[in-house]
Amino acid sequence: MSRFERLGIFVHRHRRAVLAWWVLAILAAVPFAPRAASALKAGGFSTDSLESARARALLAAELDLPPSALAVVFHSDVLRAGTQEFETAAADAVSGIPRLPHVRSLLSHRAAIRQVSADGHTAYDVVLLDYAPDDSAPALDEVRDALRPAPGLEVGLAGGPAFYSDVQTVSESDLRRSEVISLPLAAVALVLVFGSIVAAGVPLAIGGAAVVFALAVTYGIANLTPMSIFVLNLATLLGLGLGVDYSLLLTSRFREELARRSSWRDLRTKEDREDARARAVADAVRVTVATAGRAVFFSGLTVLLGLIGLTLFRFMILRSVGIAGAVVVAVAVAAALTLLPALLGVVGPGIDRLPVRRVTAASGQEGPWARLARRVMARPVAVLVPTLGLLVLLGVPFLGVRFNAPDATILPASVPSRVAYDRLVGAFGDGALSPIMIAIRTTGPATSPDNVARLYDYSRRLAADPRVSHVEGLVDVDPRLRLAQYQLLYADPNGPPDRFVQATLAATTRGDLTLFTVTTPYGPNRDEARAFVGDLRAGTGPLAAPAGMHVLVAGGAADVQDVVSEIAAEFPRTGLFILVTTYLVLLLLLRSIVLPAKALVMNALSIGASFGALVWIFQDGNLSAILGFQPLGFVETTQPVILFCVLFGLSMDYEVFLLTRMKETWDRTGDNTVAVASGLERSGRIVTSAALIVVLVAGSFAFADIVLIKTLGLGMAIAVALDATVVRALLVPATMRLLGAWNWWMPARLERWLAARLPVIDVEREPVG
Repeated sequence: MSRFERLGIFVHRHRRAVLAWWVLAILAAVPFAPRAASALKAGGFSTDSLESARARALLAAELDLPPSALAVVFHSDVLRAGTQEFETAAADAVSGIPRLPHVRSLLSHRAAIRQVSADGHTAYDVVLLDYAPDDSAPALDEVRDALRPAPGLEVGLAGGPAFYSDVQTVSESDLRRSEVISLPLAAVALVLVFGSIVAAGVPLAIGGAAVVFALAVTYGIANLTPMSIFVLNLATLLGLGLGVDYSLLLTSRFREELARRSSWRDLRTKEDREDARARAVADAVRVTVATAGRAVFFSGLTVLLGLIGLTLFRFMILRSVGIAGAVVVAVAVAAALTLLPALLGVVGPGIDRLPVRRVTAASGQEGPWARLARRVMARPVAVLVPTLGLLVLLGVPFLGVRFNAPDATILPASVPSRVAYDRLVGAFGDGALSPIMIAIRTTGPATSPDNVARLYDYSRRLAADPRVSHVEGLVDVDPRLRLAQYQLLYADPNGPPDRFVQATLAATTRGDLTLFTVTTPYGPNRDEARAFVGDLRAGTGPLAAPAGMHVLVAGGAADVQDVVSEIAAEFPRTGLFILVTTYLVLLLLLRSIVLPAKALVMNALSIGASFGALVWIFQDGNLSAILGFQPLGFVETTQPVILFCVLFGLSMDYEVFLLTRMKETWDRTGDNTVAVASGLERSGRIVTSAALIVVLVAGSFAFADIVLIKTLGLGMAIAVALDATVVRALLVPATMRLLGAWNWWMPARLERWLAARLPVIDVEREPVG
């Protein structure tokens, strides 16, 4: 007897106790699940090991560089900066901000001409905070409360803290919208699949329970380690999608097994019918858990492995998605293997109550799916070649992908921080908002005459580069000053006599460390800016660092370049982990050397096609008007990684559901063609229905306001739709026909070793107990 058989028997015998335990667990989780969003953070796109992060940490430790800053943006179509009306209103608006506890200082536009636009209609003050951008919610709330109305001026907040705050707010709104859209659609789809209200309600109840419990666990984890706000949407998507998927598979198998044991209805006496009915339900639960439950366990394991792969990354956003996703999958599988069988044991034949349409259980005979499989297998090459060509063609746009990091453009144009950001970009250009910072470590004091000479030459070489707008540092205080004057100013034992030079020196230099701030015309996501950072770090030609000095580059494009490069460097390790572990899990389940390899290839094809579609839509801007977003011109670098890790397991669900039914027939008949046709007939409708639920749930996120969430939802919907239709209905039968008996090849010694440790249930056995 297999472990899954024993589990089915145990759960049925103790079904009321199992139900009671789950009810208590869900009731305990209910107070915490809604609080998950408040414990999550809207950041995690960097890590301390990056050069840009190390440079920022160095500047913060030795120069007291503030960890974050806000821009208070003033604009008027009529008034101009410098006029009494403009300056009085602006000064009054920010008058209470410098006194706030988490504000280090306020840099007014009146003291920095570069903070006033060329036409004078836009200006901004900089508020320096003592919080990191993704931890700055308390300080941001204080600044918002302290801002006063400015008559005649439009006032907005831009910068990291405002951006992350709006990401959190909009993410929660996106989640509520997706639930309103997806839950009714999923309910209607389940009613159509099962034909009864009760049967449709069971998977929804399991999916809902999985989401509630998983969000409560996520809340607990988020109080122990930083977790990204993006896990909120993904956890709900996976919890509802997988919970319903797994319940759909088990409920469908239970109804099928119960139908095979329906002879109890013909017994004469009520006592005999009740006794036979109880045995039929018990046996149906046993076989359901032993077969469909086994498939669910291994399906969940493949999804779990993909999500665990995300925890191998050092970036908080990827690691937290992996952790939360793994929790969701574990809860969904646990609910499917314990809560659902207990519920089915209690409901029994009542699963078909409140019917709305007649649905005939799959018999494995010559139904529509079996006929489709036989038509495909009759001409496997004729089906394989064009189908394969279609998937490859869909994936071709991914060859032109451009990876970048997220900025304010991922938010809707109407969100306050995006409005302020667009105002700044329009008035000052992309580069002015995200300068490049160069931390320079000198040999000896940076203000020594020799070091001043080297720094002066370095600054002029930087400024001469056509990609540079201007350079700021201790040797760029005034363009009228020459090298000898700088050396004289900094050689004074009492410090520079000029107060402005004193302020610049205090802000940029301490001991043997000094800071250059380089502004380019390009935003951080522009290829020109990233190439400039690469040239700076290469340290050759005119951009070579002065002799005896060491530089670290941060800010703007350096942050983007580091994130993209680091994720690209870490992904092969994660990809290899997922491929190897998934292969081994499928080997254990299917007892075949060939089928797991084929499944990996099939998954790669559907995922590659969805990646190509995402580039075509979100990078190139096709369908942007229909889907309601502004084309990014790039793909955010974490998106393909998250999609790969999630989809590799999610798509494998349907492969497992399909192949386990084929293997049951193969083990009985030894006929590959019959196994494929019977397996597709028994599982085709369920696989398609399960995929439809995931497509509806994931597709509801296409209505999200944040482009990253829209990308994830649409990417999953496309991949699952392709996987459950083109791949499972066409490619799988075609390839299995071509491979023939080789599909099921397994070394005899390995087969015996596995059989002794993981026996497979014989579904034709007599009832147990």
